[in-house]
Amino acid sequence: MAGVDEFQHFEKIEKTPEQIQALYDLLGQRKYGISHRALPSFADHEAFVRNHPYRCWYLIKSSSGRYVGSFYLMNDNCVGLSVFEDADYYLRATLAYIERTYSPLPAIPSVRAGFFFMNIAPGNKDMQAALLAANARHIQSSYELPISKNEQS
Repeated sequence: MAGVDEFQHFEKIEKTPEQIQALYDLLGQRKYGISHRALPSFADHEAFVRNHPYRCWYLIKSSSGRYVGSFYLMNDNCVGLSVFEDADYYLRATLAYIERTYSPLPAIPSVRAGFFFMNIAPGNKDMQAALLAANARHIQSSYELPISKNEQS
């Protein structure tokens, strides 16, 4: 994948007001959501960014310096990626950057796979096609269960 990201810039999240605003603007552009159904308030978003649970988090800039997406790595080796144009190109650039910069955390049986993986919304056909074109392997499909949220002891 070398050379794919020569025009890309990955800006590590340092929780600046400009980054928080950029992330909120990008969040408002999402068509597909896995972790939220409605856009949170800016205050809730800001609190989340300041206390995020990610191993690392980056904004993705185009060659013109415009923010076109973001990605993060979680401690379970999940990669979250949102891009708003040219999914194939930015996916390949992001994967190349991750491959050069990070290694998956070691496997822990029944807790963490020893490889990076991504969860993709079922309607996000562009990202699914981009992942297959990048030789990703489809390993599972996830479903939200229709079980009420009763407290258990």
